[in-house]
Amino acid sequence: MNVRKINTINISAWLVRFAGVIALISAPLSIVPTKIEQYLPYDPDSISRILGIFIGIILLYISAQLFNRKRTAYILAVCGMSLLIIFDLLHRSYHAPLLIYTGILILLLQSKKQYLVRSDYRSASKIFSTTIVVVSVLLLITALSFVIIDNKEFGVHITTSEDVHLTWNAILGKPIPQNLYESPKAHFLINLMRVSLLFAIAALLFAMFRPRKLRKAAPSFQFSQAYKILEKYSASSEDYFKIWPTRNKHFFFYGDSFICYGLKNGIAYILDGCTGDQSLFTDLRQAFSEECYSNGWEFVVLHADEIETKGWEILNVQKLYIGSEARVDIAHFESIENNKHFRYVKNKATTENLRVEFWQAPLSIERIAKLKSISNEWLNNDRREYEFVMGYFNGSYISDCNVSVLYKEQEPIAFVNMIPTFDDLHASVDLMRFRKNIPSISMHYLFLKTIEELRRHNIATLNLGLAPLSKLDENASGLSDKLLIVIKKLGRRYYSFEGLEQFKNKFEPLWEPRYILYRGTPASLPQIVLGLNALLSFKDKK
Repeated sequence: MNVRKINTINISAWLVRFAGVIALISAPLSIVPTKIEQYLPYDPDSISRILGIFIGIILLYISAQLFNRKRTAYILAVCGMSLLIIFDLLHRSYHAPLLIYTGILILLLQSKKQYLVRSDYRSASKIFSTTIVVVSVLLLITALSFVIIDNKEFGVHITTSEDVHLTWNAILGKPIPQNLYESPKAHFLINLMRVSLLFAIAALLFAMFRPRKLRKAAPSFQFSQAYKILEKYSASSEDYFKIWPTRNKHFFFYGDSFICYGLKNGIAYILDGCTGDQSLFTDLRQAFSEECYSNGWEFVVLHADEIETKGWEILNVQKLYIGSEARVDIAHFESIENNKHFRYVKNKATTENLRVEFWQAPLSIERIAKLKSISNEWLNNDRREYEFVMGYFNGSYISDCNVSVLYKEQEPIAFVNMIPTFDDLHASVDLMRFRKNIPSISMHYLFLKTIEELRRHNIATLNLGLAPLSKLDENASGLSDKLLIVIKKLGRRYYSFEGLEQFKNKFEPLWEPRYILYRGTPASLPQIVLGLNALLSFKDKK
């Protein structure tokens, strides 16, 4: 952006902020000096100190949104400056503030095209309607209350028109006329109305600057478009989740490439990164960053590998190590499947009467029911489903998967499913579920037999999935990563980080680091985590 245009925006915002600071400084003063009073955007004698402070805060808030180039802030500032100029001209107050208001308005109009950031107008309109209704009802109740109790509370009879006028002036902060007695009840009603009005205005202002929301999931034709791109370019067995329809999933296309993302609390969570024609990725990232900016969003890249991380560095992202994925080289595994550990696993499996069946997609209703029984028992052990970045147990999803099922005699006791893939050389595990009290070597044996089956189908690698915070000591770089080391040690009593890592290490995988990429400082991580938890949490549609 042109430096001159940035300066124009900043000057306008600083001048609005100046008016807000003056309002805050003047509010506590019993008598406002004339030199200060002339710069106030209101008459200090006509409103209460509390309302003056509130106006100052509003001006500071709007100036902050002007710095952020919010279109709504621009509209409010232009309307506000125009009204102040009109009032000054009507009162023939040709003093210095009139020149300031005019200068701010000219600067705003000159930089109109630079205020590009949209807000969520639908939320604002709803809250505006609610605010009007609430304020109107409270005003009516207060006025009617004064009509009914005027003799008792004020000592004299007040007409309806006088009552409405008195109520409105009291809300603005003007004192009760000296000829009227203000009882505690009347004082309470007036303060209740003032506070309600201030809260209503605050809620409205907050809503007016909220980031734009996408209330509908992506249309079916976008899923079809993404599917065609994946057929042509997919390089990961986990790309399936980008086209599996779930709530809050959206696409951003750029030529023969796209980004799949979910939106929560003004943050666009990108799944894995860019997909499609790699020659377009640099332009795709830049275009999506600009789309986020114009909608008032931040963006976060989930589950980024080393290559994807380097691609986003040009946009000044920070990286947070979240763990490593264990990818088994099936050809290499052949050399270790008869080592001491796996000999023990095979012998124990024979003793326990364990066997494995391999079910090819599509699965029958009866087979899905057997898997669901195992899944339900697994979930009943204080576990939960997730979505967006992984699958949850769903009949249509499981039906499309190849599944390895572990039997103890005639009873199925565990299963793992392979994610449907566009890649014939690589496979990935998704759900790993089992019944209670199964033999200790059950999952070792199930994966051993699964790898042997994949070898027979000429699959080169099997992704065992992410081991959270695994290899953290080797990959920790910044302060945030070192903080995770402490969290990992403190969290051992709640989650077996080392146990999952040790289990996967038995298969001698290649460990591939994964990151969360974000902009800003580590102080923004709590907000990112809260939004991510809401995005991933599965909600049953039943």
